[in-house]
Amino acid sequence: MTSSASAFPLAGCYKARLDLWRSASIELSIGPEITDPLVQTGIEAVLALLRADARTLTALLDLYGQPHGPLGSQLHLVGSLLDSAQARSEQPVRLCWWVVKTAYYRRWLELNRSLDTQPPNG
Repeated sequence: MTSSASAFPLAGCYKARLDLWRSASIELSIGPEITDPLVQTGIEAVLALLRADARTLTALLDLYGQPHGPLGSQLHLVGSLLDSAQARSEQPVRLCWWVVKTAYYRRWLELNRSLDTQPPNG
């Protein structure tokens, strides 16, 4: 996979955010949950939302940390897919966080790939 070192320079807090997403993606990928169709559906659902809301790397990084932003509703959506009792909980379980962070990381990779395929200016 593409590392966080790309043509896009990262400030310290953004690098930490990206590392968080990548580590959650790794945790999810090595566990048995990755084969669960509802986990995959959750990733794809959040990814679809991110494709509409975050069209640049900076927008994606900012969206995750936005107060009263979409993160709560994304966690609720994933929770409702994975466990109906969990969807009512105020504290989403670790799996919900992994799913949402994995979607953010995949969107990051998509945006990075699109930068790599653009012709240079000039």
